[in-house]
Amino acid sequence: MSNKLIICAVCAAFAVGAGTVALKHHFEPNVIKINGQIPIQTEQELILNSDLIIEGIVQEIWQSKWSNPELTEGKRNVLQTDITVSINNIISGDYSSDAAVVRIDKGYDEESNTVIESNGYPDFTEGEHVVLFLSRDDGDLATDEDYFGLTGMRQGKWSCSAKTKQLLIQQIAPAIATRLFIPPSRVRAVRLRR
Repeated sequence: MSNKLIICAVCAAFAVGAGTVALKHHFEPNVIKINGQIPIQTEQELILNSDLIIEGIVQEIWQSKWSNPELTEGKRNVLQTDITVSINNIISGDYSSDAAVVRIDKGYDEESNTVIESNGYPDFTEGEHVVLFLSRDDGDLATDEDYFGLTGMRQGKWSCSAKTKQLLIQQIAPAIATRLFIPPSRVRAVRLRR
């Protein structure tokens, strides 16, 4: 009788252990890390390479989506996340909307339980105050949707602190207007809200 009890206990322990491993595998996402090096850009290069420079608040982080969900042959399939940023100030460039969509190549796909992490792109948090250097996407994954990429990847996002605001007022705005010889018609005054 005690042998049967021991065998039942061992089987139960095995079943619980196997079930735990299966559940853990089912719920833990498959994490893919992308690491690399990107060329460092100076402030002037960020300005020159940007179609739009804005100061604003991260309004919404959308559910990530694959760039090629049908797996069309010859096209890359990258997990991308769109971030909506409400615009407080346009520092440089022309844009008629009160919000801009920024697309980054990283995110989480719930259906496949896959996380793509990339050291080339920054993280965003809803409610975060940011200054963004943005460019229209002209890469191989570009679509006709109205969105921007970050100029210089992670270098194109600055968390907006009092120090960042001061840097904008003292260095970036004058650089846009003078050192880079951008016509005044393309430069808007920097009026940062407090």
